[in-house]
Amino acid sequence: EIAKTCKELKIILFNDTDQQIISIIEKYIINISNVEIVLVPVDHEIIFEKLYYVVNDSYLADIGSIPTPFHIKVSDTTVKFLVKFGAEYNVLKTDSKNYKLFIGRKGGRGIKNYTEVFKIFKKYGFIEIFPHLMTLDEKVQLFRNASCVAGPLSSGFTNIIFSTKLENVLMMVNASRHCDLLIPKITNYMNVNCEYLLGSEGDDPSENSDFQIEIDELSEWLFLNLGSPQ
Repeated sequence: EIAKTCKELKIILFNDTDQQIISIIEKYIINISNVEIVLVPVDHEIIFEKLYYVVNDSYLADIGSIPTPFHIKVSDTTVKFLVKFGAEYNVLKTDSKNYKLFIGRKGGRGIKNYTEVFKIFKKYGFIEIFPHLMTLDEKVQLFRNASCVAGPLSSGFTNIIFSTKLENVLMMVNASRHCDLLIPKITNYMNVNCEYLLGSEGDDPSENSDFQIEIDELSEWLFLNLGSPQ
């Protein structure tokens, strides 16, 4: 709508913006002739005739009645747009395989007994992926046909918007971060079962704590939702 009122519209992004975000915007504006993306260094001054400034709490704000410690308040409008965009995103190659994806994580908020946990998932046929190392089309290819997505909670879970066969999502997370509502709101709109498995943080809990997953609890969830392992 803004583009219709402007002779020329430039979308200004920092030059260190995640390439996936840039690719999604490019895909969306490809048929709008008067809109282009401009990447700029963070320390540059830019002069405009008119500026539309978007911040997190403006375009993700209309469920503000449910605040979280992480200020993630995603609007219904935003979720509907993301899911519709994801479902309509086309890739050159498609296949009919059904994938079970385990989103790997390195760094903070990690699983202390990661190796033991992933061995359980591997028995169920999960493949370990690291979305931040993949191209957008590679991610779409995998998530398009994913029936189950699991792993320690990360932004990689947002790729479920590309899924068309998804049935279950399991996010393993420390208890201090259990009220992060972004992924549950998306899965609720997609009518997909989404659950948290809370880990033990130890004596000094914080939102970035590593955590221990109880193997019996994990095995029970997998059996109830996916049946017996392969």
